[in-house]
Amino acid sequence: MKWNLLVEQGSARACILVLFALFMYSGSVYPVNDVQSHEDIIALATQFAADTHSGAEKVEISIPPLDQRLVLPNCTEELEVFQPRGSTLQGLTTIGVRCTNQKPWTIRIRAEIKVFDYIAVLATTVRRGDEITPDNVTLELTDRSTLRGESITDFESLIGYRFKRRYPAYRALNRSMLDMPRLIQKGQKVAIVTENSSIRVRMKGVALTDGAKGNLIQVRNLSSGRVIEGIVDGQGVVKVHL
Repeated sequence: MKWNLLVEQGSARACILVLFALFMYSGSVYPVNDVQSHEDIIALATQFAADTHSGAEKVEISIPPLDQRLVLPNCTEELEVFQPRGSTLQGLTTIGVRCTNQKPWTIRIRAEIKVFDYIAVLATTVRRGDEITPDNVTLELTDRSTLRGESITDFESLIGYRFKRRYPAYRALNRSMLDMPRLIQKGQKVAIVTENSSIRVRMKGVALTDGAKGNLIQVRNLSSGRVIEGIVDGQGVVKVHL
């Protein structure tokens, strides 16, 4: 007999597909009532995985039936479910279940866990130097196990960032693809700010190179004509250390 289980969890929807089987324990050294139910083991492992990803938009968990030759003594204590060392509880993975009573046992169950969230992806092909806009980036429900690198769930704060090179449509967006927005452009008039614990001096200058926040750029002091280096601190602001 197979069961399909659908779980709704708050605003986040968890769809859990679990494959169960009932087993015959012929030849067991334990009476039928003293044998641990495979169904109970799988149900606990499934709930553990679902709880782990309770904040996801959708979760799909598939656990195949246990080998019917596996006969475990019934646990008189509450079964303990755990995440094996090195397991990510995502994609193809394992979930551990153990009994710690007088007849202890531990098993690891194979599982496939798909965790879906709304991830920023490219709506169109972009070229090097293109800026992120609501027209070329969108949010799509995506299986996280298929992604590489850090995914982005809110791209509004990245509007104005530029792409480092050409990327095809439908590619998941991550920060390694982006250059920070230029806060200063070559030839732009800027404020040169010099300060320490006791004084703060503000002078007029002109940028000799483009710069994003944190970049070291050259600027010319319009009063002295000197070329100095400073750190881009904001829109049109370059900070120079005394």
